[in-house]
Amino acid sequence: MIIYVTIVLLPKYLQSIMGYTAYLGGLSLAPRVISCLIMLCIIDKLVAKIDNRILIAVGFIFIGVSTFYYTNLTLMTSFGFIILPNILLGVGVILTFIPISGLVLGTLPKSELSNGAGLHSLAKCVATVLSISLSSTMVARLSQVHQTYLVGNLALTNPVYYHRLSLMTHKFMSSLPEFAAMHKAGAMYYKQLIVQAKIFAYSDVFALFALVSFFMIPLGFLLKVNLKKS
Repeated sequence: MIIYVTIVLLPKYLQSIMGYTAYLGGLSLAPRVISCLIMLCIIDKLVAKIDNRILIAVGFIFIGVSTFYYTNLTLMTSFGFIILPNILLGVGVILTFIPISGLVLGTLPKSELSNGAGLHSLAKCVATVLSISLSSTMVARLSQVHQTYLVGNLALTNPVYYHRLSLMTHKFMSSLPEFAAMHKAGAMYYKQLIVQAKIFAYSDVFALFALVSFFMIPLGFLLKVNLKKS
């Protein structure tokens, strides 16, 4: 769920908030792919030498840290800023997926491996669909919540807002009547408020799923290992 949330929300954030093209939004995930490919080349050696439950715990740490890193996204975020968390997330993906699949299917008798693999794939597909729909809904709802709290700052009783509104109004009055200039200035600041509310919403969702990842760290040690197969 955490992995697919970042796959969906990060390009969406870059395109809707930062104004990136679809190409650049997809390109932002490239570092994750590269780190996944590198980890796939060495994961078999790690699985053979290290307790898989330790690898799972380390993987969740990587996923949690990288997801929490996304909470620092702002309008000033550069393209290079998102490279490091994507690399860390790619490492965490392989450290969790491969050992978990091995431990889960390793507890089954040979006659049930095909059924177990099917159920395992079904569970991942269901989690993927739920995470995508849940995260998108959360962003929309939390945006409204933050907008409700932030809109109070756009009151004329706020001296900072009133001063900036006056400056922007005078700027627009060079080509518009006073009433139209004030209306345009207010609309511009309200548009900025909506953008900031969305940024806070994305940050909240990333923080929530990062917290979920940290909670998952000790659960990997509940998996059984070295069971006899029948």
